[in-house]
Amino acid sequence: MQRTDLLDTSVEVHQLRIKLLREKSPEWRLQKAFELTDLSRELFPEQTRRALRKELGIK
Repeated sequence: MQRTDLLDTSVEVHQLRIKLLREKSPEWRLQKAFELTDLSRELFPEQTRRALRKELGIK
C-alpha cells in the first residue's frame, strides 16, 4: 500500500506543517488528542473499542 497523503504536497510544505505542529503547546496537543479520540468514538465506535481493548490488554 502506498501513502497518498504525502504525494499531493511538496516536501517543503510537509516540513513546514511538521514545524508548525511541533511549535504547538503541550496543552494544545492534549486537547487535540481528546478531540480526535472523541471523533473516533463517534464515527467508528466498535473499531475504537477493539483498538482500545487491544492496546490496554483487555479481553
